[in-house]
Amino acid sequence: MIEVVERIGKIIALVAAIIAAGISANTLLSNRVKDRQLQYSAFRTAVTAEEAYYRALYADYMLLFAKDLDGQQDLKLAKLRGLIAFANRKVPSFVEFDVADAEKLEATARLKQMQATVLNSLGEVEVADPEKQAQITQLLFSGKVSKIATVTEASAAATQKPATDAEPPVRAAKGEAIVRLSPVSQTGWDVDLFWCSGPDGAVNAEIAKKLGASLSEPAKSGRAIAPGVTLGQIRVRSVSATYPAAGAQAGRRVVYDSGPGEGDAATAIGTSLNAALGSENGAPFTLVEASRRRTQWYISAFVCAPRAAPVSRAAPAP
Repeated sequence: MIEVVERIGKIIALVAAIIAAGISANTLLSNRVKDRQLQYSAFRTAVTAEEAYYRALYADYMLLFAKDLDGQQDLKLAKLRGLIAFANRKVPSFVEFDVADAEKLEATARLKQMQATVLNSLGEVEVADPEKQAQITQLLFSGKVSKIATVTEASAAATQKPATDAEPPVRAAKGEAIVRLSPVSQTGWDVDLFWCSGPDGAVNAEIAKKLGASLSEPAKSGRAIAPGVTLGQIRVRSVSATYPAAGAQAGRRVVYDSGPGEGDAATAIGTSLNAALGSENGAPFTLVEASRRRTQWYISAFVCAPRAAPVSRAAPAP
């Protein structure tokens, strides 16, 4: 009888242990599920906050077109610089959240697309002064990686030091829209093709658009136009014929500064422009190194009716 009781006691103890283990496992699983739910909830909250951040930036971008900013270029430029700085912040990877990698990658990709949309829009805001427009371009592409020259920290710092402007700011002709022929790109040299308005404006505009189209193809495809030289955003815009560097010197010029790789890029761009220009369209492009504030990853070219002899060496023939 005692043995039977002992046997029943052991069975009861075993069953109790099994039940306890089951309860413990269920509790652990329940806690794990709750933890996962909290993780996903926190992850979704973080993603939603990031999306709201870029939506707010886009709303602020739309305010740049408000009427009270008309004629206040300095204020508009200051707001634009601030928005670019905020938009250029690093998109989070959400590594701190214990959720599926696929969901984190999808969220990051979506946020990067939103960031690119905001930056693309900011890049299309017209600033009347191309020198300041070049500064905006530099801000937009401050993260580009140079494939042309290795820049040390010292030389990189030197590129940001202002130099004395040898030329007055370029003033865009009133009422002329900027024609963007290739999208904003995180790599490659951005090129603005300025055509001189005035008596020869129609001819200059036609040539500039033709040349811009010739550069847009390699810009869109990512094809190098010379070893280590690729193109980014290509734009065509007008400039007043009274601007000294465009009107007095006239001709067709590719203007660059002394920054790393600019000479090679300007040479390649000048060669491509001359090839597209053809001999029937008059004087070729010449290269001019300007003493001005350095503008990284930016080259400007002027398409003006020649009224004087070239002022610098000609770009090499293709």
